[in-house]
Amino acid sequence: MTVILDGKTLAREMEAKLKGKVEAYISKYGQAPTLATILVGEDPSSVTYVQMKRSACERVGITSIKETLPFETSTEELLAVIDKLNQDDMVHGILLQHPVPSHIDE
Repeated sequence: MTVILDGKTLAREMEAKLKGKVEAYISKYGQAPTLATILVGEDPSSVTYVQMKRSACERVGITSIKETLPFETSTEELLAVIDKLNQDDMVHGILLQHPVPSHIDE
């Protein structure tokens, strides 16, 4: 038996379910969940990927915060940004976009 998966339809269904869960979260806690994205440098593929994640957040009602750091950012500077976001009670998740520049110690 062959099953054909329609990825676009499945994605819309999943987003609709997630949107409902986000609305329930907002009703319960009075605020939207927040995803922080961190992009170090300007790799075109990474810029596109982060924008796609931010757009997906917007579609389902999740707040997104964008941290864009210059290519020259040091490991210590990146860790300071991550620590700042970790301390922020309004941030529920952090996405560090990879790859990061090679001089950053992962």
